[in-house]
Amino acid sequence: FVSCLLFDASGEYLLAAVDRQIKIFRNITGYRVAIESAKRKLQQRQTAATQERLKATIADATAFLQSMGEPITI
Repeated sequence: FVSCLLFDASGEYLLAAVDRQIKIFRNITGYRVAIESAKRKLQQRQTAATQERLKATIADATAFLQSMGEPITI
């Protein structure tokens, strides 16, 4: 019986209150969405600093997904 589902403030984790336990899951879908969103924003005109930040976001999320053994199909 799941009594509560919450995301943490950064969206990195999904917390589920199940019976009398709290289970913590990584938000894999959130990483995929972050990559897609950053790629879309890179296609628009951005400052150099924003481009660097977006590229770092893509690299970090991609590295995380690879470390978890998730296929990257984006």
